Amino acid sequence: MEPPRSNHANAQTCNSNVEVSAIGLGCMEMSFSYGPPKDKQEMTALLGAAVDRGVTFFDTAEVYGPYLNEELVGEALAPFRDQVAIATKFGFDLLDLFLTLPDP
Repeated sequence: MEPPRSNHANAQTCNSNVEVSAIGLGCMEMSFSYGPPKDKQEMTALLGAAVDRGVTFFDTAEVYGPYLNEELVGEALAPFRDQVAIATKFGFDLLDLFLTLPDP
């Protein structure tokens, strides 16, 4: 049985010919923030299922993990590289981040 496809309109990004789904997927919680990183195989399956349902815009950042989320998203979406767009945020002072995180 085919998963349901999104009926949402696509959106064109500013000043480019890149077209992405109007609804994207924020990936932060897959490897950062609310508890420990989630299972990599489960998150890879979730990202693939999102593409199967019409999501083509994914958001990550170097600070999520740090770097773990970008690696996860990049590896999981590699088979779909011609179909998706990945936005990332960068430029954080990661040393300051590490100095302010509580001990595990």
